[in-house]
Amino acid sequence: MENESCFAVIGGDMRSAYLAGSLAADGFTVYSAGLENAGYCGDSVIMTDVFTAIRMSAIIIFPLPVVRVATFLNAPFSMKSVSLDERMLEALQGKRIFAGMSEGLKRISRGWEILPVIDYYKVEEFQILNALATAEGALALALIGAPYVLNGSKCLVSGYGRIGKMIASKLKALGAEVYVAARKSTDLAWIETMGYAPIRFEELKSVIRNIDIVFNTVPKLVINEGLIAQMKRSSMLIDLASYPGGIDLRAAEKYGIRTEFAPGLPGKYSPFSSALIIKDTVRSILREAQK
Repeated sequence: MENESCFAVIGGDMRSAYLAGSLAADGFTVYSAGLENAGYCGDSVIMTDVFTAIRMSAIIIFPLPVVRVATFLNAPFSMKSVSLDERMLEALQGKRIFAGMSEGLKRISRGWEILPVIDYYKVEEFQILNALATAEGALALALIGAPYVLNGSKCLVSGYGRIGKMIASKLKALGAEVYVAARKSTDLAWIETMGYAPIRFEELKSVIRNIDIVFNTVPKLVINEGLIAQMKRSSMLIDLASYPGGIDLRAAEKYGIRTEFAPGLPGKYSPFSSALIIKDTVRSILREAQK
């Protein structure tokens, strides 16, 4: 039996554990699966197997990202691997399904391509709030790992998307000297009006030797060995882009420059707040669908 007020939270990291607990605290019936080793999810969360959780629920929430390796669910706290196979597809028929970065599902089989999965990661409100959580995590890495205070440091932000904008804003508020690299002329104009130093990527070689900390958000190689060779050995590189990232990690190791490859920071540094972002996004989508 399924109920419109029943949620299943399937797999994921601590964001999923907190998400299940928060939904239960709101009064919903919540089943969780693939979170056996996550620890506390909330007194009211019903922990069960994947197929029972799906059968008993009307709304299914998969993690961000939904796929980790090949055809298996991203479920680091699960006691066994969860296959996203034909049996799973059959169980999900007629359910309202949410997932983060659902492109991974579409590569598995045609069945996942035609299943009506709503990707909460693509929702603008989620992107904005997730960028904020990512920016704060990036600053935490810099504060812990760099041998500098941020105030007065020369910081380069590579890319001026949502995350780049958030990081640049917070760095400036902390008194850093902020350089931002971008390609679009419109972005460069905005960067200048915000009081940052605008840099075209092809001009990075002219400033890189003076940079203390690099925050990269571009998901392709932009900080190459030629640039890294010119950097101070006391500098730090933080790569926030998804795999394979935008920093030559081997070159950084070769020149002894500390580097953090750090995609998915919200799940590591602010899982509770990130869970609330997912919850609010999903519930907003459900409310809009009822209008």
